[in-house]
Amino acid sequence: MNKFYNFGALALVGLVLLVGIWTISRQSSIDVLLCVYDVGDAGPLERVAAKFDQEKISYKIVALGKAAEKLKGSASLQKMGYLDSDTIVNWPRGGLLDVSSLDELRALNPKIVMVGMASAFQAQLLNEFGSDGVFTVAFYDNFDPITTKEYVQPFLKEVGKIDVYMIPAKATLKSFQEHEKTKSAKLEVVGQPMLEEWDEIFTVTKRADLRKKIGLADVDQVVLFVGGYDDTYQEYFTRFVQGAKKLEGQKDVKFLVTYHPKTDGSLEKKVIAEQKATNIHVVDKGGPSSMQLATLAKVLVCHKSGMGMQALYKGLSVVYVVKKGSYPNFALEQGLAEQVETADEVAETFRRLLASANSNRADIKDLGVPRDATLAIVGKIKEHIGK
Repeated sequence: MNKFYNFGALALVGLVLLVGIWTISRQSSIDVLLCVYDVGDAGPLERVAAKFDQEKISYKIVALGKAAEKLKGSASLQKMGYLDSDTIVNWPRGGLLDVSSLDELRALNPKIVMVGMASAFQAQLLNEFGSDGVFTVAFYDNFDPITTKEYVQPFLKEVGKIDVYMIPAKATLKSFQEHEKTKSAKLEVVGQPMLEEWDEIFTVTKRADLRKKIGLADVDQVVLFVGGYDDTYQEYFTRFVQGAKKLEGQKDVKFLVTYHPKTDGSLEKKVIAEQKATNIHVVDKGGPSSMQLATLAKVLVCHKSGMGMQALYKGLSVVYVVKKGSYPNFALEQGLAEQVETADEVAETFRRLLASANSNRADIKDLGVPRDATLAIVGKIKEHIGK
């Protein structure tokens, strides 16, 4: 009898301990779970996370894709169970997490889940946590309409009903108001934290030292091309190179090219070599960043890069080398940026802009972009945590 009693008492104690541990684990939670995939969404949300640290807001970051490389070594990075580093970095944009990974993240018990809009798994997390009653936020890092951006389509296909979308500009708001997946959610225009990084870099960069480092003379005029990677990119990068080559006779005009973080620059170098363009230099990874080089540029050129709008914010002349009518863009519609298609148009536009660069700077008010985006975003997050 005593043996059975003792066994029952021990079992009861064990059960109480298990319940206690389970209760503690459920009660311990973080304020925010951040989820990133591309360098484009990792950058602004990393700035938001830094402000979380200052405000004592607890958080963890789930990073797959190129964002995992960018944030490698961060103390706030959430380990993803059995996924090895190669699987994490090469995670497909349309890939979804399995049940065990979702359960692992649920154990963090976040009050808010905030994600970029660059992959299907980010939408999956909003759906899963939203169904548990967690407050769900999506941040769009681009200024272009969501209907025109290829990278955001897997997210839009997967996402269900969420609480709020944070949007960088008033000009971008319309596409959210019209899209079937986003129009019923709360839509807030908050700005783009990466513009603050542009401000910082333009303030601290020592331009004379940078010119010397990359071999530019004081009189050299710089045109900076920032690279892309979509299906039409090679065709229009080639037209840029062909147009730039037509200015080889203007020895004071130097063309610099940076390639997209997803690529290795081999495409750009191949095209430049094929076209025998001697006035174009590719800046490799490890050299000055696109933002640093932009401090020297009179003109920034791209195919379909979000950096075009960011450069407008700093008053640079901006040129999109893209097929007419294929790239709806607020800056082009409002005449704040140039659109060119042929090599001849590229050359003519460069000659004209270099002769009058910076004389008609775009005003940030024209772009409809609120300032102090990081403060605005963190303020809204704190407001919800306090509820």
